Amino acid sequence: MRLRLPNHLLPPTPDAYLVGGAVRDLILGRRPIDYDLAVAGDPAVFAGRLARHLNGRLVELGKDRFTLYRVVSPAGCVDVSSLKEGCLTTDLLSRDFTINALACRLDNNQVIDPLRGLDDLERHTIRMVSADNLQSDPIRLLRAHRMAVELRFHIDRATRLAIGQYAPLIRNSAGERIWTEWQVILSSPAGTRQIFGMAANGLLETLVPELSSLRRCAQNKHHAYSAFAHTLAAYRALETLLAEHRRMLPPGVATLIAAMDRPTRITLKLAVLLHDIGKPATRSQEHGETTHFYGHAARGATIADGLLRRLRAPSRIRTGVCSIIQHHQRPLSLFLNQSARAEGRFYRICAEQTPYILLHAIADTMGKTPAPATQSAPLLDYFKHLLTHYVDTIQPALQGPPLLTGKDLTDLFGLPPSPRFAKILKAAADAHLAGLFSNRPAALQWLQHHLQQAPTDDSS
Repeated sequence: MRLRLPNHLLPPTPDAYLVGGAVRDLILGRRPIDYDLAVAGDPAVFAGRLARHLNGRLVELGKDRFTLYRVVSPAGCVDVSSLKEGCLTTDLLSRDFTINALACRLDNNQVIDPLRGLDDLERHTIRMVSADNLQSDPIRLLRAHRMAVELRFHIDRATRLAIGQYAPLIRNSAGERIWTEWQVILSSPAGTRQIFGMAANGLLETLVPELSSLRRCAQNKHHAYSAFAHTLAAYRALETLLAEHRRMLPPGVATLIAAMDRPTRITLKLAVLLHDIGKPATRSQEHGETTHFYGHAARGATIADGLLRRLRAPSRIRTGVCSIIQHHQRPLSLFLNQSARAEGRFYRICAEQTPYILLHAIADTMGKTPAPATQSAPLLDYFKHLLTHYVDTIQPALQGPPLLTGKDLTDLFGLPPSPRFAKILKAAADAHLAGLFSNRPAALQWLQHHLQQAPTDDSS
C-alpha cells in the first residue's frame, strides 16, 4: 500500500519514515494532529536540514537517549527521533497498538505493516502489540480506551484482559499524563461505552479508588441500584441528555447545551461520576430499616476536590465539579418544599452553576431505575421548569445590576450602615430571583414592606 503524504511538510527523503498515529490517521482520512519521523541517521542533523527546508525553528526536547527534535514551521510541526536500535522493525515492535505500529517511507510512500495493523484498521479494532509494551508504559492502558472513543473502535478481548491484569500499574503514571488521556473520554459525546468498559476491567476504580466503596453501598427504596451501578446509569443518562437535548429538553435549554464548551461538558461528566462518593462514609440507618446519607453532598465535594487535585484537573473544572456535587441535592429539596422564596435563594446561591446543577439532577433521577419511572415524571418536569425559568428569566437578572443596594437603605430609608444590610440585600436578591419584583419601583415597594414586616430580623 502506498500513502499520499503532505510533501510540502515531509519532502521525499531516503532512510526516513513517518511512523505511528499520523500514518494511521492519513489512512483513515483524518488530519493528523502531529507528525513523527524516525530516521536511520543522526536525528539532529536530519531535523536541522528539515528546519532549513521548511524555514522553521528547531527545538531540542528530552534528554539522553530519549532526545527528540521538534521542527516548528508555518507548514506544521514535525518531531524527529532516531529509530530504536537503528532498526525500523524493532522500533515498530516497541509501540503500543498495532494500528500505531505502522510506518511510511518518505522516499516512495510505501506503508510498512509488520503486525497487521492495516487489518485491524479495517476491523475497527484496537489490539496491543504485546502485554510487555503495556507494562512498560502503563498510560497505554488508558490510551486504549481514549483511542476507542476517538476512533469509535472496539478493544479486542486479549487487550481488554491485559488492561484488567495490569490496571494497578496506572498509579505509576503522572497525573498530568492521566488527565491528558482521560479528558478526551470525558469530553466525548459517546464515552459511556468506554467508561463502562473501564468499570468492567477495573481501570476506572484504579484511577479513582474512591469509587470502589460504592460497589458495596446499598441505597434506599428510591434506588433500584447500588451506588456504583447508579453512578454508571446516571453517567449514561447525562450523556444521552446532552446528545439528545433537542428531543428531551425545552428549546431554550437546548440552546444553552448546544453552546457548552469542552471544559463545561467535562465538568458535568465528572460531577455525575463523582456525585455520590460521599455516601459510604455518611450511610446510616434508622431502626435498622430506613437508609440515610446525611451530609453526603458536602463530604463528596471535599473528597472530589482532593482526587481532582491528584489527577491535575484544571482549577476551573475542579471548582465546577465540587460546586455541582455540593449542591446536587438542592433541586430535590426544592421539589419537596416548593416556595418562591426558596427558589430565589437557590438561584442566588447556585448562580451561574444553576443550569448544570439542574441538568445533573435530571440525569441523577433518570439513573435511579432501569426504565423511566412514573413517579419520577413530576420531579423531572419540575427540574425542566426550573431550567426554562433560569434561561428565560434568572440568567438575565443575574447578569444585570442589582435593583437594590446598600445606598438605598441609607439614602431612602434612613438606616445606619450595619451588618444587617447583608441579610436585607440577600433577602432582596432572593425575592428578585423568585419573581416577586422585576423593576426598581416594585423593588422599592417590596423593600418598604419587608422592613415593616421584619424591622430588626432578616433571615439569610
